[in-house]
Amino acid sequence: MAEGSTRQVSGFERLWLTAERVCPPFVNQMVLEGDGVPSPPPDGWDGAMTRVVEAQPGWRGRLHGFLGTCRWVADGPLPRVRVIPDSTWDGRSPDNAPFLLRPLPPRNGPACEVVVLPGEPTRIVVRNQHAQTDGQGTMLLARAFFATLRGDEPPRAVFGPLSDAGLARQLGVAPEKIPVNDAAPVAGPAAPATFGITWQRHRVEGQFSDLLPRLALLLARGIERRPDQTIRMVIPVDMRRHVPDLISTANLTGLIRLPVHELMEDSEPVAAIKNSLRRAMDNREEARVMPAVGFLRWLPTAFAAWIAKGGFRRSLRAGAHGSTAILSNLGRLDLAAFSGGGFQARRVFFIPPGNPGLPLFLGISGDDTGVELCGTMPLGLATDGRLGRLLESLGEGLRRGTR
Repeated sequence: MAEGSTRQVSGFERLWLTAERVCPPFVNQMVLEGDGVPSPPPDGWDGAMTRVVEAQPGWRGRLHGFLGTCRWVADGPLPRVRVIPDSTWDGRSPDNAPFLLRPLPPRNGPACEVVVLPGEPTRIVVRNQHAQTDGQGTMLLARAFFATLRGDEPPRAVFGPLSDAGLARQLGVAPEKIPVNDAAPVAGPAAPATFGITWQRHRVEGQFSDLLPRLALLLARGIERRPDQTIRMVIPVDMRRHVPDLISTANLTGLIRLPVHELMEDSEPVAAIKNSLRRAMDNREEARVMPAVGFLRWLPTAFAAWIAKGGFRRSLRAGAHGSTAILSNLGRLDLAAFSGGGFQARRVFFIPPGNPGLPLFLGISGDDTGVELCGTMPLGLATDGRLGRLLESLGEGLRRGTR
């Protein structure tokens, strides 16, 4: 086995394997919209994907072993490319998009796929198993795929051996204290509904400074919380920043938890949120979740999923959660890197995986002319158009300016 083509499964990754059992599929999904339909190279889609995995072996990753012996090994099938003609999906919600629910089995693979939906616009969905990689890894896959279509050398990336847990050990951080369920939801009380999630997308034209802290403040100001509740926002942070020159498709994203209710009353709340996040990053707090959940390596995922489902149902009934929302900002992206083979990207957004116990997972991405907001929410909190109105209010708040 080549160096960098295997790694140990961490406790944090087993948390995502548990999420796959709770509400499948638990996958990263990057959606590109643009002009033209990409054509396969002369050796076909399999030829393109062969070059992708030669540069980035992790996209053949499969789960081996059990409990604490589990490893990701790059010996699975090639990623697949599926072309679905005559799709009626509008790219704004899950309606008419059954392909978004297709599983990517962790043990059998394939670990990822690219779905091409010809039309006006053409949409291309890059999907992969979240237990194996993160949003940055998803973009590495997309860049490699389009590089092969342009006839360029795809960027190289290792699959291991460094894991998020290994990186946290190198950083020497202490484990965080896992929060209790005392966070208020963003959309009010949950209504009776099927146990599951949904999502919607909303675009905001324009460019905005301090985008993430402004969105955190807008969300917090719209929440009615009980006196015993907090407003806790979770910010994913890429830990690759701690290892110069590391290009890896491993799951290397940590979490920073911000007590936004303590910051929103500041005379300059946007600056207060921004500075609190910067201090947390300076203290490498995003890595502290890794040692805190290391015990999950030895907990069967079926049992963990049973516990999680019960906890999520209780949180929805009580209106109290571990976190108010996750805000994941993938940044302003260069769409030229996601174009090729006759396809020119014009828009990009990310559908967050979410879970039935998390009030909101907000995916944020931008381009030269605007920002894409895509929110995933439990069905019981999204009733009566609440999710759509929430995203529209965030967009309106950005346009008005946040103070």
